[in-house]
Amino acid sequence: MYKNPDVILMDDPLSAVDSHVGQRIMQNVLLSYCKRKTRILISHGQQYLPQVDRVIVMKEGKIIEDGPYRTLATSDTYFASEYLVSAGAPIDITEEFDTSESPNPKKKPGNQIIGTEDRETGKVNFQVYKQYIKYAGGWKIIVIGMITMAFWTVCSWKLNILIVDWTKAT
Repeated sequence: MYKNPDVILMDDPLSAVDSHVGQRIMQNVLLSYCKRKTRILISHGQQYLPQVDRVIVMKEGKIIEDGPYRTLATSDTYFASEYLVSAGAPIDITEEFDTSESPNPKKKPGNQIIGTEDRETGKVNFQVYKQYIKYAGGWKIIVIGMITMAFWTVCSWKLNILIVDWTKAT
């Protein structure tokens, strides 16, 4: 993006971010900032497909389908019958995205792809700590780990003291 090239080839750049950040990158960078560029996006992210001009479906290294998302999703093709179904629940093809220059794109009312997150506030219940301890292997493993770390720390201090004494002696 810094070099401002005419052709941009991206290999799944949105896979490393969560869906909210990915949607903002898609809207603010790929669809707005780079709107006059040739953009080739390789992705497994189905949520971005309704926003692209053309979908090329590959299977075993060969192009098997090609066309607009709406056409492929409504036809009796591998894309509609296998890909959308195997990757999860099919995406509602009637949902529309607001493509205005707004920094916070909003989907028009309909099915939500992204749900809201539940949050709790206050103290962490002791049962949560007990679960962590259980998943870590139990009390014995934690005690052995703490003893091992203490032994390693003492050995590290002793080694540093020996090195200081050795350097002073020479």
